This record gives sequence, structure tokens and C-alpha cells, in this order.
Amino acid sequence: LAKALGLRVIGVARTAAPKPPFDRVVPLADLASIAAEADYLSINVRLTEATRHLIDAALLDAMRPSAFLLNASRGAVVDEAALIRALDERRLAGAYLDVFETEPLPESSPFWRLDNVLITPHCSDRVADWELCHARFFMANLERRLAGQELLNRVAGD
Repeated sequence: LAKALGLRVIGVARTAAPKPPFDRVVPLADLASIAAEADYLSINVRLTEATRHLIDAALLDAMRPSAFLLNASRGAVVDEAALIRALDERRLAGAYLDVFETEPLPESSPFWRLDNVLITPHCSDRVADWELCHARFFMANLERRLAGQELLNRVAGD
């Protein structure tokens, strides 16, 4: 979607292997330098011990004050206390948050009072025709498995 809007898209992965549709893929070790130049930092990782609080105070401090953080992965990937401070002090322009460490988000959460936060109810995966899309994807992977080919979008286990 970002590419369709004319944005340059840089992926961050454990290894820097080229992968469409990214303009470039850099290793995880470069996350802070990429965050420093990003207008939008979209977090799309699964939660593991290695990714818990991956987005911490130091990384948020590296981001530009005009930048936005988007998290649709898992709440614990972001240090929420550090994010609240950065947003409250306007060291970050804003955040779009679909996931939180505690769900549903408690009424007492400071996120509710911040005017630079857009909160959605853990629904970022809900798109029109998603059932059909998932069914087609499942069938494509089933055909690949039966043909002895590598599966699409495989997530390696721990």
C-alpha cells in the first residue's frame, strides 16, 4: 500500500536479502539509523523475547519529531511507557496503535488522553473480502506444499 502511495519502503530483517516490494532491506542492526530517517515506522513483527520492547526509548529518541509510529503487530513490541513519554513531550508527531500490552486498553491508559494517537480496536487485519483472500492464499500454499516448493510468507518457529 505504501508503494502505491509513492512512498519509499525500506524493510528491516535479520538478514539484508532483497525482497519485493521493498526498495531496500537492511539488517536489524540498522533499525535505529532507519528509524532516524523514517517518516512512518510501521512495526510488523511477531512477539518473541528478541522483539519484546524492540521499540524502546532509545529508538524513539532516534526518530524525527515529525515521524509517526504504526503498530499492528503485538503491543509488547513497543515500550508503551517510553512511547507515551515521547508522544506527550511531542518528540514524536503521532502514533497509530491497533495493539497494546493489555487488551482491551484500560480506560485509565494515558493513550486515551493523547491527541496525537489514533487507537483502533485490534482490527487492522480486517479488510474487505479477507476470507476469500485467506482462502486463496491457503490454496496457493497447499499447491506449493504438494509440489515440494517453499511456502509463501513462512514464519519460522523458535
